[in-house]
Amino acid sequence: MQTVARPIPKDRLSRLVEVATSVFVEQGFRQTKMDDIAEALGVAKGTVYLYVESKEALFRLLLDRGLGTPRPAAGTLPLKSPSASALAHRMDEAIAATFALPKLDAALARRRVKDAAGELTDVIGELYERTLATREAADVVERSARDVPELAAVFYGKVRKDLFERLERLVARRIASGHYCDREPSVIARLIIETVTTFARHIYRDVEAPKFDLELARAPIIATLVRGIVS
Repeated sequence: MQTVARPIPKDRLSRLVEVATSVFVEQGFRQTKMDDIAEALGVAKGTVYLYVESKEALFRLLLDRGLGTPRPAAGTLPLKSPSASALAHRMDEAIAATFALPKLDAALARRRVKDAAGELTDVIGELYERTLATREAADVVERSARDVPELAAVFYGKVRKDLFERLERLVARRIASGHYCDREPSVIARLIIETVTTFARHIYRDVEAPKFDLELARAPIIATLVRGIVS
C-alpha cells in the first residue's frame, strides 16, 4: 500500500517564521535550540525539520523573509543548511539593506539646500521606512549579535556606528549653514535614530499594544522631529 504524504498546512511556514523570530530575539542565535522552536510552535521537533534542515537554515530563512525575499516553494523544502560563509554573507546583506539610505547619502553630497525641512523630512522618512520594512530581521540580528562576536563586530562596531556618523555629519553641516538650530550634532543624530527605532521597530514588541494607529502616527512623529531641529 502506497503511503500518501500529508499536506503541509499553508500557514505553518509563516507561523514557523513568526515563532522562530520571537525565540531568536528572546534567546539569541547561540542559545536557541530546535526543541525550543518546536515547543513554541506546538509541534514535534520532527515537524520543524520538514521545513528546514537545521537552526542555521532557519536563521537564514528569517533573514530572507525579513528582507522581503519571496516565500520558498513547497518543492524546495526542507531548506538546506547554508555554509558558514553563506550564512555570514546573508547576515552582511541583511545589515547592509537595513542601513542603505540613498536619501541621506544624497543630502550629505548636497552643498546647498533650499528646503532644509523638506530634506530632513525625506531623510527621516526613508530611515523610518527602512527600519519598519526590516524590523524582524533587525530584531534577530541585533539580539544574536550579543552572543556572536563576529556579528557584533559588524552590527555595532561598523554598520550602526556608520549610520550615527553619517547622520551626525549632516546635522553638523546644516547647523553650520544656519538651517538647523544650534545644538550638539551627536545628540540630535541619536535623537532621530532612537526615536525612529522606537516607533518603527521596538514598539511592535511591547507587551501592551499602543493605543494609537502606528501607521497614522508616522507623519506627526517625523514632523515633530523636523520642527524641533530645523531653525
